[in-house]
Amino acid sequence: MKIDWGRGYNSLDKELRQITRDAETGGHLADKLFRVWMRNGFIWPYMTSLSLMRR
Repeated sequence: MKIDWGRGYNSLDKELRQITRDAETGGHLADKLFRVWMRNGFIWPYMTSLSLMRR
């Protein structure tokens, strides 16, 4: 399945904070949750995560 980027996306940061507020994390993470439309018409949640480490 491929994302239809032409239809745009919606950021779901508020919803992500609600479901992860009590979660323990071991490192520094930058998470983003989006609602995207697939080329077949389905709406799908899409999460991206970036792990940041100090030197």
